[in-house]
Amino acid sequence: MVTATADAEGERILLDIRNHYESRIGYFEAPEESGIQTVKPQVRRFSQFPAFVKKHIDSTSRSLSESEKEQVSAGRTIFSYCTGGIRCEKATRWIAENVDQAPQDRIYTLQGGISAYMAWFEEEMIAGKKREDECLWKGREYVFDGRGSLGLGNVNQRKKVAKCHGCEREEDRMGKCGMEGCELVLVVCEACESVKCCSSCGDKDEKGRRNVCDCERQREFGLWGSEGMKGVKGVSAKQKKSNERGERQIRNDTIDIRVRIVE
Repeated sequence: MVTATADAEGERILLDIRNHYESRIGYFEAPEESGIQTVKPQVRRFSQFPAFVKKHIDSTSRSLSESEKEQVSAGRTIFSYCTGGIRCEKATRWIAENVDQAPQDRIYTLQGGISAYMAWFEEEMIAGKKREDECLWKGREYVFDGRGSLGLGNVNQRKKVAKCHGCEREEDRMGKCGMEGCELVLVVCEACESVKCCSSCGDKDEKGRRNVCDCERQREFGLWGSEGMKGVKGVSAKQKKSNERGERQIRNDTIDIRVRIVE
């Protein structure tokens, strides 16, 4: 999936199309020698993906340095993946139709998604053709049913890539914030099942309306900056000013891959 174009020119990116809570417990990891950049957008909903693309991927949405222009002119390749392949098809079609294209750019999707890759790799292990440590997938696959997640090999020996939101021990069990009415998905062990997403969750303003909790505000700010936070309820004028002061530092930590794509 990610080694076939090792000799290709330009930047190569491994893009997770899923929501941020899905990628917490499992994701593809490109071999270090491949030079492929791994990107896991911190979006909460798939509906936020177009805005993420416009802000962080579309090279025409911002000015580029000379070195960045050279990278763009060399062409960039994106390898995208999601759970079953449906979101990838929608996302890549949207990119192709809404982002300026260059002949050198390429984007690929993993046919059948993570589920197909996991099923194939399981068959390869059974046939003795592959070892579990050769798998490019790390952790577990988040699924939207009663199983919660799926993984390879011995369930007790698998490597966990996430930590419990409460005690910070290695964990891959998913749950929800312990505050009534909060739907944020968290990684939690059984002992920490009632933990809140953050200490401010459930706080209300002077009119009794529920505020956006601090952890969600921080995630949104990391994605969109102070301009994107203007429409977020529960953000006070004081908080907005504080956000603006810290925006330069946050921007340094925000993913910025700036790529134009064609089918």
